[in-house]
Amino acid sequence: APLSVTSTVTPSLNYKYAVGPPRLIFSVSSGRSGSGYLFKILQGAGVAKATHESKPALSGQYMKNASRMGLEVTRSARSVKVDAINAALLRMTTMVLELKAYAETSHLFFKTFMDIVMDRYLGKNHITIVILSRYLPLVLSSHAVSKDWARNCTSWKDDDIWAYNWYYDAPRSRLSVTYPNPPPTCTPDGLEYAMSYLIDVEVQKQIIRRIRFSPQRHHR
Repeated sequence: APLSVTSTVTPSLNYKYAVGPPRLIFSVSSGRSGSGYLFKILQGAGVAKATHESKPALSGQYMKNASRMGLEVTRSARSVKVDAINAALLRMTTMVLELKAYAETSHLFFKTFMDIVMDRYLGKNHITIVILSRYLPLVLSSHAVSKDWARNCTSWKDDDIWAYNWYYDAPRSRLSVTYPNPPPTCTPDGLEYAMSYLIDVEVQKQIIRRIRFSPQRHHR
């Protein structure tokens, strides 16, 4: 399947690749867009501690709470992700083979932990954000085959749809930037939910490409 990769590198302070704190690499994408494939590439290269949706992935209840209440309200609870990254960086210092980068590929990055990562590491580590793009009809087809959005759902209040553990309901989510609010009488099916989500992710990627990150200005 066609897959393209672009990257946005945030400013760093006097960074040299061979010395200093490890480079941090994260990815931005929808699900079913190649983050698992990118993980295999990074892992095979042997220069980074590469992970894919490492625990805590900030899916499940973290994802639901952020979607319903927003990022600011849930910031403290989500900080466990930074604790886990700190622990991984500490373990890297004890490895016989010194690795110069920590990489995590996850479509949850921009949804539930980009803000806390930037809070903690911006200006201290060289951060690379890899933006993955795949032909949207193929992404939608992959969602259909995997049945991620298989069930109709009008409320999204509890655990009545599995996809809500990993994705968000773009018309109603606090994580969305497009807010294509459907009429109250509308009852979208699974693919319509998936399409609204994928469109929102494309807008999010364009916004992230244009952000000029700084320690004072990095939130959506």
